[in-house]
Amino acid sequence: MEFELKKVLVITTILLGVLFSQDTAKVVEKLPEIRVEKSFWGDTPFIGDTQVPLTYPEFVQLIKNVPEAHALLKKSKKYENIGMGFVLGGGLLTGYPLGRSLAGGDPDWTPVYVGIVGIGTGFYFAGKAGK
Repeated sequence: MEFELKKVLVITTILLGVLFSQDTAKVVEKLPEIRVEKSFWGDTPFIGDTQVPLTYPEFVQLIKNVPEAHALLKKSKKYENIGMGFVLGGGLLTGYPLGRSLAGGDPDWTPVYVGIVGIGTGFYFAGKAGK
């Protein structure tokens, strides 16, 4: 009796393994191939051989099916937003005194130095977003 129970458990485990592996294979087949073309303006995702680019919400919707890729995309977007904030703030702090000096005023140069550090920090985060 004990031998037959082990036999039934082994056969059941094998059958369940085969069924789940086929189910996983079907899910993988349903995902379209995504290719990314790099240009001066950034990376542009496309589906398969089409020439119509995906919008960011469409790209996120496709990536949600792959948890590792979705987590990586969220992390990259977070770094991009942080970098953009530093670059915009640094540009404002740098540009205002430069504009004031070009207009003939007497600018305070301290914000320029802080702005340059902000721009450098923003480029650092933008580089982390691209990896």
